[in-house]
Amino acid sequence: MSSELLLFAKSLWYGAVMLLGYDFFRIIRRVIHHRPVWVITEDLCYWIGSGFFLFSRIYQENNGVLRGYFFVGILLGMVLYHYTLSGCLVRFTALFLNKIKEFFRMLTKKIIFLIKRLKFLVLRCKISLSRLLCRLLRKS
Repeated sequence: MSSELLLFAKSLWYGAVMLLGYDFFRIIRRVIHHRPVWVITEDLCYWIGSGFFLFSRIYQENNGVLRGYFFVGILLGMVLYHYTLSGCLVRFTALFLNKIKEFFRMLTKKIIFLIKRLKFLVLRCKISLSRLLCRLLRKS
């Protein structure tokens, strides 16, 4: 009885970990906008990875024997994680990463502006020097 209860507790944890892995993709999608084909590709990769993860867990924990309570535990772990931590984690992590992205975007704009300004000053200086040289050469 205790081994089944331990396996059920582990399956709750596995469900939460699987949904945490999917939250990684949700965060990335909120920070970097994707085309639908990339969303489908990411989802496909996630589900293939999840399948391998579950297969390895079932094989390691229960010698490959499928138990209904294991899958119920995974589903329950996903639901509990989704309704407790998932929303806040995705929202605040995406907000934080978007702020960092915006900071670097602003920094890049400032650097580009400074480079253009320096380029303008260098070209202006070149023109002034060439005019000065032309005047000196005319006088001599």
